[in-house]
Amino acid sequence: MMKSVLPLVVAVMIAAGGMVSSAYAETMTVTGEIRDQCRRVPGEFTVPAGATASNFRLTGLGAGSTCTTNQPIAHKGFTILNRNFDDVYRYQDDGSLASLVLQPGKYYLSVDGGVGAWVTLVFEVK
Repeated sequence: MMKSVLPLVVAVMIAAGGMVSSAYAETMTVTGEIRDQCRRVPGEFTVPAGATASNFRLTGLGAGSTCTTNQPIAHKGFTILNRNFDDVYRYQDDGSLASLVLQPGKYYLSVDGGVGAWVTLVFEVK
């Protein structure tokens, strides 16, 4: 009985408009930070050939403290750069990620701020 039902279920999912392909979306997380002595450590990620990255969600963003006076930094932001370190996307304070879609390639996530700054993004690759 089970063997005869499985092809029917797969056929219905395919006919429903891509429900099978959406199951192959991979959720990725990337973090960039600034460590001691204001050493910037960007997060690296790659969107594979034939795929795009979308549905970006900001899950954390902290600006840290200045490198010279150790005072808190109020401005929060980050930049996504391509493999040549050219700006691809710039986020400041309360920006929107709704329309961000990245094509295949290597990218870097770099946070603004000082010591202790960090940013984490979650997104889908499909």
